[in-house]
Amino acid sequence: RPADFAHSQAHFEEWENVAREFILSPRGRRVWKMGGILWRVALYLSGDTRTGFELMDSNPGAVTRQVTGTAFDEVLTESEINLIMGTYHVASPSVSQIKTLDLSYWPHPKLLYDSNFNFGCWTPVNESWFVERLKALRIGSAGPTNQKKWRSQFRVVKAMRERRDRSRAAAVEFLL
Repeated sequence: RPADFAHSQAHFEEWENVAREFILSPRGRRVWKMGGILWRVALYLSGDTRTGFELMDSNPGAVTRQVTGTAFDEVLTESEINLIMGTYHVASPSVSQIKTLDLSYWPHPKLLYDSNFNFGCWTPVNESWFVERLKALRIGSAGPTNQKKWRSQFRVVKAMRERRDRSRAAAVEFLL
């Protein structure tokens, strides 16, 4: 997008249509294995009006994760993740910078994974935030956000990060 890109409601609707088409494609169906924000955005795009919890209550299922890394499964590419997250690459307005600025409707899954927002499953806190963000996007009071602002919003407190990392290491050790 050009440096003078101005977001409009039509851009949001265009993103919804393109991303919906992708998640309904054979390749896009991989999103259902990803979980987290990708899963929740895909649930919204699929037209399912239930909340994440209503869906889980109707079919709890199970989640399995591989710790050893001996299996192979195709995953979404970074470009596909960016499509689902509604990422725009906008030319930098600064002449001295030859970079693009990444703006997105939703934060990148890696950012959330490493934040205090990652509880290991989709929680009422996650759902409340998602619903409020979606409302703001749909009425036009919010638009794509740059990555620096996303990082700031989901910044990890050092003590929390250390506790989380120790907990993850202990869980992996226990499972092995």
